[in-house]
Amino acid sequence: MLAKEERSGIVERKRSLILDDQGLARLEQSAVALVNGTSDAAVYLIFGQEDDGTPVGEVTPGGKATTDETVRKYQRRLDQRLQACHPPVPVKWECVTQDGRRIWLACLFGRAPGTAVRTSTGAYPYRSGEDTHFATPEQLASWLRNRVRLLIHRTRRPWRVRRRWRWFRVRQVRATGRRFSTLRKVSILLRVPTGNTQPGR
Repeated sequence: MLAKEERSGIVERKRSLILDDQGLARLEQSAVALVNGTSDAAVYLIFGQEDDGTPVGEVTPGGKATTDETVRKYQRRLDQRLQACHPPVPVKWECVTQDGRRIWLACLFGRAPGTAVRTSTGAYPYRSGEDTHFATPEQLASWLRNRVRLLIHRTRRPWRVRRRWRWFRVRQVRATGRRFSTLRKVSILLRVPTGNTQPGR
């Protein structure tokens, strides 16, 4: 994943996570763009790498080393921004080492079919290749139309399942009745008389 190119549309590299409010807003937009641009698949924000993949580790935007406490603080700030989106975007953090430097990966999951994630400022960004675009009303309608189709499919399916289940139960009852009838006939044929059957009496 660390070697994945940004034009794949599933990763975004950032030199540092230590950002001011404006930088954090741009970071939220980048994260939501990755989520909206990929359906039902994992996407990643990579912190501690240059755009060309060179590892720099846990540093400030100016390249100065920072502490683990500071990194955790800004991770929580990003998570708070993502939870303010609609629907909220869960994030999972993972630390890996590259050339002796700590690289942080924020793992996000792409949008569910038929949905679209809105940023806390009301925008619908999405990623195409290595560029970020904003969804048009027509594109949003297309995304949400898939949700209607999915709901129709899900509402039809239980009826189909119930119908198949009823038919299975009917066949099961009929088969049980046939088995019972066969057993009854066999028991009549094999029935032993209860009277005295000893010879000569």
